[in-house]
Amino acid sequence: MLETVCLYETCCLHKKCDTLLSDFRGRVVFLNFWGVWCYYCRVEMPSIQKMYDQLKSRGLEVVAVNVRDSEETARQFIRENNHTFPVLLDAEFTATGMYGIRGFPTTFIVDRTGKLRAMYVGTREWDDPSVIQVFEKMLK
Repeated sequence: MLETVCLYETCCLHKKCDTLLSDFRGRVVFLNFWGVWCYYCRVEMPSIQKMYDQLKSRGLEVVAVNVRDSEETARQFIRENNHTFPVLLDAEFTATGMYGIRGFPTTFIVDRTGKLRAMYVGTREWDDPSVIQVFEKMLK
């Protein structure tokens, strides 16, 4: 059975934010928990940006939840690497605990109905053509 996923309130780096996954109802959501302190998180971020660039106009929503870093550290990393997808802060591990995150990076793929379709722990090449193809099918 697939679970319905809620994104709990966190601090957003790109704008004043009180983001909830319900705000994205009807859209495919890529929800990634990461940290600047996490080598593998940093490794996969460029592929997330490339995937986002390819699919945002088709309706893919990327939400990256930064865990443990200070706001300043997270902002600097996002700015230096030209990431344009929304980044939320979970400095107090609230969302991290609610989602039961045990390793980093952790990514959830949520379909248009709010159902959890996949969860991955560890780095991936999100801009790989086979991965893009899967998202394109979900976005139809």
